[in-house]
Amino acid sequence: MASLPVPLKLTPFTIPSPTNRTLHTVNNGGKFLPSNTICHLSFRISHSKNRNCNASLIVKSQLNNSPMISPDDNWGMWTALFATGTFGLWSEKTKIGSMVSAALVSILVGLAASNLGIIPYEAPAYSVVFQYILPLTIPLLLFRADLRQVIRTTGTLFLAFLLGSVATIVGTAVAFLVVPMRSLGQDNWKIASALMGSYIGGAINYIAICKALGVSPSVIAAGVAADNVICAIYFVLLFGLSSKIPTEAAKVTDADSSSPVSNESNLSVPQMATALAVSFAICKSANSLSKTFGIQGGELPAVTAIVVILATLLPSCFRYLAPAGDAFALVLMQVFFAVLGASGSVWNVINTAPSIFLFALVQVSVHLVVILGLGKLFQIDQKLILLASNANIGGPTTACGMATAKGWTTLVVPGILVGIFGISIATFLGIGFGMLFTSSTDPSLAANSRAKMKFRAAWQIFFLLVFVGHMFIWVMLPTKTYKFSWTPNLKEKLNSTYFREQGVNLVLFSFPLMLIASLGCVYLHLQKKSNSESSKSFYDPLRRPAVVMAPLGIVNAVELTFAAMFIALLIWSLANYIYVSIKWPHKHTPGRAMWKTVFRSVSLRLGYIGNTCWAFLFFPVTRGSSILPLIGLTSESSIKYHIWLGHISSFLFALHSIGFIIYWWAMTNEMYLMLQWSSTYLSYVAGVIAFVLSIGIWVTSLDRVRRKMFELFFYAHHLYILYIFFYMFHVGVAYLCMILPGIFLFLIDRYLRFLQSRRRSRLISSRLLPNGTMELTFAKNPGLCYTSTSILFVHIPSICKLQWHPFTISSSSNLETDKLSVVIKSEGSWTQKLYKQLSSSPDHLEVSTEGPYGPASSHFLSREALVMISGGSGITPFMSIIRDIIFQSTESNSKVPKVLLVSAFKNTTDLTMLDLLLPLSENPLDISKFQLQIEAYVTQEHERSLEDAKNQIEAKLFKPNPSDSPISEVLGKNSWLCLGAIISSSFVMFLLLLGFVTRYHIYPVEHRGDNYHYSYKILWDMFLVCASIFVATSVVFLWQKRKISAEGKQIQNVDLPTPTMSPSSWLCVPGRELESLPHQSLVQSTKVHFGSRPDLKRILFECKESDVGVLVCGPKKIRHEVAKICASGLARNLSFESISFNW
Repeated sequence: MASLPVPLKLTPFTIPSPTNRTLHTVNNGGKFLPSNTICHLSFRISHSKNRNCNASLIVKSQLNNSPMISPDDNWGMWTALFATGTFGLWSEKTKIGSMVSAALVSILVGLAASNLGIIPYEAPAYSVVFQYILPLTIPLLLFRADLRQVIRTTGTLFLAFLLGSVATIVGTAVAFLVVPMRSLGQDNWKIASALMGSYIGGAINYIAICKALGVSPSVIAAGVAADNVICAIYFVLLFGLSSKIPTEAAKVTDADSSSPVSNESNLSVPQMATALAVSFAICKSANSLSKTFGIQGGELPAVTAIVVILATLLPSCFRYLAPAGDAFALVLMQVFFAVLGASGSVWNVINTAPSIFLFALVQVSVHLVVILGLGKLFQIDQKLILLASNANIGGPTTACGMATAKGWTTLVVPGILVGIFGISIATFLGIGFGMLFTSSTDPSLAANSRAKMKFRAAWQIFFLLVFVGHMFIWVMLPTKTYKFSWTPNLKEKLNSTYFREQGVNLVLFSFPLMLIASLGCVYLHLQKKSNSESSKSFYDPLRRPAVVMAPLGIVNAVELTFAAMFIALLIWSLANYIYVSIKWPHKHTPGRAMWKTVFRSVSLRLGYIGNTCWAFLFFPVTRGSSILPLIGLTSESSIKYHIWLGHISSFLFALHSIGFIIYWWAMTNEMYLMLQWSSTYLSYVAGVIAFVLSIGIWVTSLDRVRRKMFELFFYAHHLYILYIFFYMFHVGVAYLCMILPGIFLFLIDRYLRFLQSRRRSRLISSRLLPNGTMELTFAKNPGLCYTSTSILFVHIPSICKLQWHPFTISSSSNLETDKLSVVIKSEGSWTQKLYKQLSSSPDHLEVSTEGPYGPASSHFLSREALVMISGGSGITPFMSIIRDIIFQSTESNSKVPKVLLVSAFKNTTDLTMLDLLLPLSENPLDISKFQLQIEAYVTQEHERSLEDAKNQIEAKLFKPNPSDSPISEVLGKNSWLCLGAIISSSFVMFLLLLGFVTRYHIYPVEHRGDNYHYSYKILWDMFLVCASIFVATSVVFLWQKRKISAEGKQIQNVDLPTPTMSPSSWLCVPGRELESLPHQSLVQSTKVHFGSRPDLKRILFECKESDVGVLVCGPKKIRHEVAKICASGLARNLSFESISFNW
């Protein structure tokens, strides 16, 4: 016997009276939470602080004061909502309804009902829809969101839809510049992002983005009302543009069986129950994830991500549930559309936000112009362009309605699928777009600063679009669509006589990243002197540590997301390559068992996936990269990505090689092929040599080997030169172009480092501490600017001819304009030899340097407070931060953060490290405005030893050498512009030379039918790459060298105190007056704890400032402990940043 339905209990909801504005609350696990989605439209805002801002809102509909159906009448409300949704579904049977879709009909009927006073603008039922029904509907709607099926079955329509998405993004950017909606305050960029998501996906994305970004309820409702009017006008326009396009004959395809509008009559009760259960489970998982990571408004994006991933990975399971999900979603979505319409007020749009209507009008108009133009450019059928635009603006239901009404029967299911794809991605694109504008609309910033922020946002959007397009090609690469549909067309258009088989990959894989690298240099040059970094941003919670564990280390939510996406790309590639290998085996020999050919094909495709890792392997180790700063990374902070990619690629190449060895040895008895160097195909013996070299590099780079035998790791890693050489011979020119950008940029950086290292740097002084620590001070060009926590690579030929070691810069380019200092702890053999050499008081020491390299900006300096936690020599990067803050404190009208330095040392003599907090200078420093508190912990000693007071700090000066020069940027003051000139000119030179050689040397041979040796093409590519880089880089370097040399000659001698032997300020007998007032102030602000370790949890939780930056540097244990405290979420005011230099 079926159980009776239980009435929904709505007592937790508070209904606002006409004269009293009360927040709706929802019972969420026993807690009453404010509902951000209920649209309060019938109240008057009368806060005193907003009296000058025209904040009075009166809805002038007299009917709305007493609607026919009361908000308290739950049965009446649900009857009205379901009746409206049912009417919308029925309307599709009519001619007009089929044109505009059930969704728009339900919205318009709901809008009319609320504005005519039949139902209220707000009710508890609406809260239930937004809080529970909407999240539940998303999984039900997306059970068919198998991205592989979307790409396979939609064909050119999918490309048209992507172009429409780009057109929407462009339209949003243009509309935001033309109609900035300043009257909405901080809601302007948020509603712009939400409308962008709506015009890529649908109404679900609109609400999801609004919730994630925290849009005020009245603006949400105004946006809904404006959107309804715009959509109605736009759909009429689309039908008008398509009026001359004829209908097509109906065709039955396999895809029709998966249509969301079929087979509902065959639904079973278990199938329906399972669909609901899975949807509830996905919602629960998303809710838990958003709470765990502390991402406000992250529930709906998380629901979307989970269901899309599951539907793609488990397509058969979710395809079974899809009919039931479609049935539920069809009804629930109509209820959602009815609520959207009911919560909107025409008067609200007219009175409060007419700019939203104008914004949406410009946005959609630009979208239409751009998509029609792109369709013309790419020669796409206008029918597909119009349907794709409909799917963008209206979603899958309106696209289905248009295809059905126009008689485009073969496009009904593809239209639905691309619409579902839009819903899958629109939320993330909208939120990402919003993040770019968070700072540019901050009212606390000056108009000039906001203009700069908007300029930056426009650049970032451009880079994002190019990068997303580039990554989309990588996603498509392993699919049969790319292999059998795209590749023949691309080869026909791009493989000209100038580039032959390299043409496609040069355009799709090389050009986009080289474009980003070149224009990124221009962007970084324009932003170089910008100090508009905001300490607090919308995505600060995403920077919190999400995973703290070995071997991953400390990984924040953003890094974890990108890592998961990259792993998903590899899994996606593997699954598709295996599918292609089974269906279309590579080079099948007649008479040979098919499974052997499949085995060979799979082994081959494992190498393809390894090549994907190689495409990104060299970016993290390109120290002067223009790409890493664009995403806020430095080479030293992203070295872990190089390690991860190196391990993954080595593992995949090992499987690839072992697979072929098994195939040749055990299956076909063709081991002789391992020694073959073919003139018409790839070189197998080159692959064997590359494999042997990779094993040597891989084994010596393992963590245990690297730490115990660093020199072995160091020298073995330089085998990469031979590895790349033979690897290129093995993969061929076409696959070389896929990984070319990373190698090209790395070679430019490596050659620039070589040119810089040829100059000897002027070492002017050193300080030797009794604990084995050294501070080396170099002369530097006053024009050289670097940020705190930067590093410098040092080479001392008298110790080792080949080794270069990175050390943290302890000086400040602002405080010490003509000096640069690094701190070195005597731990390994190289540093111990250096300490002994300096102790012998040499008159001169030959030193070469590379760098400095560091972050693009020191954003943490703008926080309210800083807590810096160090262990041992980990205090070094904090020295440069403290000196930067000291400089800032001397500036007029400057605000500097309050600083707490917590340092742990093993012995009392290690306290001498604190003497390096201040630079050697004869000019007294004013630190009176600097609030610094130092908590020093000596962990292995229980009291201060009197003998320690006798330990001396020795300062030494070196005689100047005329051949030495101050440290300066390798390309001068405008280094980013010069680097951009090198990248662009060398790449263009390479393309011109390659085209010339191919057209007039290689093509004539092949055109005659003769064979041009395959390896010679590789040699030509390698030679032309190196020659182009050598010529372009040398010209720019020599051009800048004259200016740098002229500036260096102006720097004669650097004033420094006379060399002395002095006791440490922190080891002196208590009560002894110090000669240096700044040192005396620092000692007085220092508290030394003997025999104890810092209670980091207590220290961090006692920080009461609203914005506290937490920086930690030192052993892995202390970094992980601090990261776990910040990741716990118990203190929301803590922003974590780890500094680690484990090369």
